Parts: sequence; C-alpha cells; structure tokens
Amino acid sequence: MTLRFKIDNVKNGMYKIKVRSVNEEHGNVQQEWINLNMGQDLSNSEIDYLKQIAVPHMRIYQIEVNDETLEFNTELSRNEIKSIRLIYQY
Repeated sequence: MTLRFKIDNVKNGMYKIKVRSVNEEHGNVQQEWINLNMGQDLSNSEIDYLKQIAVPHMRIYQIEVNDETLEFNTELSRNEIKSIRLIYQY
C-alpha cells in the first residue's frame, strides 16, 4: 500500500524526513521470541539478543519545498508500523 502525504502551507526550504519502521523483516521481536521457544527460560544473552532485534529500520530522505507544499510517498507493507518525522533544515 502506498501512503501519500501532501502538507500545504509549510515553509519553503530543505526538509529531512526520518522514517522508522517495524515490519516482518526489521524489528520483529515477536517472531524472534517465537523462534526462541516463546521465552521459556531465556538467558541474559538471549534477552540481550531480543533487545537488539527490536530496533526499527531507519531511512532518511531530503526533500526540497519550493511552493509551500511538501509531498512525500512511502510504501507500507503488511503488518508494518511506521513513524515519520519531518525536520526543517534551512
């Protein structure tokens, strides 16, 4: 599924778009937990492993706005959660 964003009345200039996502390929701690026998008697190192798996995937984009309208598209896969942060640069 494609998510399309169009935000009007923004300040012209450069924007950093930071996208963090958790899906079946990145940050999927639940599936890893299942793979580890659903947490039965996990050692400290196994818990540390799960903490490392739980890190969302991150992508950073730069977009220039010239007409006070910021437009941005991103794909959303099945069972995916995304956090999108817009940061005005200059």
